Amino acid sequence: MRRCIADRGSWVEKGDSTLGISLGYDFCAEHEWGVRPLEEKLGVWDGDPKTESKIFGERRHLVTNSTSISMKEVTTSYIKKENKTKKTEGTLWMLTSAPDLDRLVDRYLSGFSYLLERVFEENEILTFWDDSNFLVFSTEKEKMDQLYVAFKTDRILMWPPAGEFFEGKGLTFIDKVKLNIEEPDYSNFLIESQKDYKDLWSEVDKTHIFKKLEKAGCRFYACSPKRLSSESESKLVDIRFWLNPMEQDKYNYGWYTLEELEAWAKGEGPILKESE
Repeated sequence: MRRCIADRGSWVEKGDSTLGISLGYDFCAEHEWGVRPLEEKLGVWDGDPKTESKIFGERRHLVTNSTSISMKEVTTSYIKKENKTKKTEGTLWMLTSAPDLDRLVDRYLSGFSYLLERVFEENEILTFWDDSNFLVFSTEKEKMDQLYVAFKTDRILMWPPAGEFFEGKGLTFIDKVKLNIEEPDYSNFLIESQKDYKDLWSEVDKTHIFKKLEKAGCRFYACSPKRLSSESESKLVDIRFWLNPMEQDKYNYGWYTLEELEAWAKGEGPILKESE
């Protein structure tokens, strides 16, 4: 699991209500390959594999299997910057989908001990995830308890990185009961955004851009499309691709048009780094 740096973990709040948690993300392969193994572990259904028919709405995000979810109280020590000769003891809570909790504490808490002052003094959330598991450390026991109970009572909606409702926030878990109170029309929003996302991929598939890149040997960790404008009538000119290429000594990462990806397949264009 990789730590979230580009967008750190944070509670998703509206008014006085805490709806859930965003684990954030980083620009790394572990956060860009998708989370299908984690969806399978948590019982998030993606449609009928025999007919490839998609489902829309809440069911596309609902966690139905929380047997792997555990919570543990952890007592640890940290060093304050103003007094590096003295260790301060503190208690925090760990929520995870991964097994072997003691090993997780040793590896992820001890390994990132230099971050603990911010966790304890500023209530910062320490978060990690990859395609198969997630891990959260927080001092806020009440919020962690509520999140854990929501998992165990089948109330959690999971937004993977491609999710549209909390776009740009990385892996996100929301209590659907609280969401329904704050956003009673969220189901309609889900259905429309999921259909838009499916239409987006349908347009991209017709371009055969991924086959062109594969044939040209243009390899990448992620190449994810996004429509810049929802007002336009499904035009490819409104689509940009987030590209995280392999061999970054030779290629640039960033947002690119379809034409720029096609130029890359021909060994041309802005994705190629200029020789020094």
